[in-house]
Amino acid sequence: MMEKINQQPLPMVIIVNAISTGALLAEELYRAFQLIHIESSASVKANDNPCFQRDKFSQFFTWYDDDEEAIIDELRAMRPVAIIPGNGAAVELSDLLASRLSLRGNSPRTTHLRQDKYAMNQAASQHGLLTAAQHISNHPSELKRWYLHQGFIRAVIKPLNGAGSGDVYLCETAGQVEQAAQLIIGKYHRTQVRNHAALVQKFIEGPEYRVNTVSFEGQRWTTDIWKVHKRFRQGRNLYDYDELCNPQHPDASACLSYTLQVLTAIDIVTGAGHTRLILSPEGPQLLKTVAHASDAANPQAIRLATGADQLMLMRYAYTAPEKLTSIPPVYPFRKHLRCVHAIASVIRPFSRCKLQAFLLQLESFFSVVMKSAEGAVLKPTVDVASCPAAFFLASDHPQQIEHDYQLYRLWETDNL
Repeated sequence: MMEKINQQPLPMVIIVNAISTGALLAEELYRAFQLIHIESSASVKANDNPCFQRDKFSQFFTWYDDDEEAIIDELRAMRPVAIIPGNGAAVELSDLLASRLSLRGNSPRTTHLRQDKYAMNQAASQHGLLTAAQHISNHPSELKRWYLHQGFIRAVIKPLNGAGSGDVYLCETAGQVEQAAQLIIGKYHRTQVRNHAALVQKFIEGPEYRVNTVSFEGQRWTTDIWKVHKRFRQGRNLYDYDELCNPQHPDASACLSYTLQVLTAIDIVTGAGHTRLILSPEGPQLLKTVAHASDAANPQAIRLATGADQLMLMRYAYTAPEKLTSIPPVYPFRKHLRCVHAIASVIRPFSRCKLQAFLLQLESFFSVVMKSAEGAVLKPTVDVASCPAAFFLASDHPQQIEHDYQLYRLWETDNL
């Protein structure tokens, strides 16, 4: 007689918008959990997104405000153990659902502090942190007048809720400020939200840093800190490469201390935080913090360099918090790591195979994330959305990484 084995069903986890970084989150969770997917709105169109892995989800929902109570009742009956945002557009709905279903999450009463760049900078300032002078308006002429009144030369114009570097303009004249605001106001950005206003801020001089964290009940774990290197082209600051920092370096330590205070100011108590800031001569100043995983997440590369990563610790925070006790609050620095952003210069078809073949020749090459489809017609890179690929170089020797980086840029000149 065969022994009957009673298999317990896997616990359920809801991911809102499992595209972009949310797709990596699904990869992290699907073996141990039954996954449910929710689109935060019909405009997300996850099934049309090349990153979305439909086969990893047992059920699929699209959120409609008119059906709120019916959807929540259906989700409550499934008894999920966690609700996790997969991208920026997922944060508001994730906060709401976690609250309604009595699950771990951040308060929906303070969601705006984690979404609106103006509000989050105001909150940081009220918390005693150094922040840039800023002004918000839905009238380009008003933004122009404010800029003229301030008297500084360089300003940055951006959407309130935009993702990445899309529609972020560096301006040095009142006319440029007004023109940039006209381009931003009324436009729908990548998260399918209409820009009802634009934000102008004093340009902050200094290098950019990114600090990735995971929180559980207000406790913080820092998984990686990056120094960002950019190159200026045609009025836009393009991402060149990001370098993993030794967290004991004084500059990284200053950025980390500032970031932890920002997390408190904007009320992140659970889950991921991805903070971008400038280390100015006066000290760190906030660009923004988002309450979801870094869009540059690469679990294998970061685990190689530090022993863990943000997605791993998110899994622990939402589903197994007892495991966090074995994780140091600040990551160890085990290996040098560089994330290089491909920059296209001409209009031509993209060959993933050709890029992959070249990268495999580099001694420090570790992995690549292709962002453009095979054969897609590339246009000159102007922002994150038009970057065709990003790859990681890893080594015990920073000189090897720099050597391979220079070889790649030479190849890129003739091939992208």
